Amino acid sequence: MEILISLSIFALLFSGVVADSKNSVFEEVRVGLVVDLGSIQGKILQTSISLALSDFYRVNNSYRTRVSVLARDSQGDPLLALAAASDLLQTGKVKAIVGAESLQEAKLLAAISEKAKVPVISTLVP
Repeated sequence: MEILISLSIFALLFSGVVADSKNSVFEEVRVGLVVDLGSIQGKILQTSISLALSDFYRVNNSYRTRVSVLARDSQGDPLLALAAASDLLQTGKVKAIVGAESLQEAKLLAAISEKAKVPVISTLVP
């Protein structure tokens, strides 16, 4: 729930225009997801975000801001997580990153996000 609230806040703050098939205009906010997609935690997080956004937009279908989640697989490796975050920032043009399942990943993502001026929402549980 906290992630959905955070993603909604990002959607309101950062937006780019996207047109849908009915020619109405939507504001798209791209958010990167960097997790180990082969792990239970990664699968649960990806599914939870997807379901939360789906439920949110079903109830609030008049909203013109849409969060688009771009997922990348870190395979549990902090260096792959860093590479994935870099790719999301450069090619995906994301406005925020969700991830960091380990302390090393959190430190690396914090460093790259600080340089890129993009917030990171860590899923790391102390």
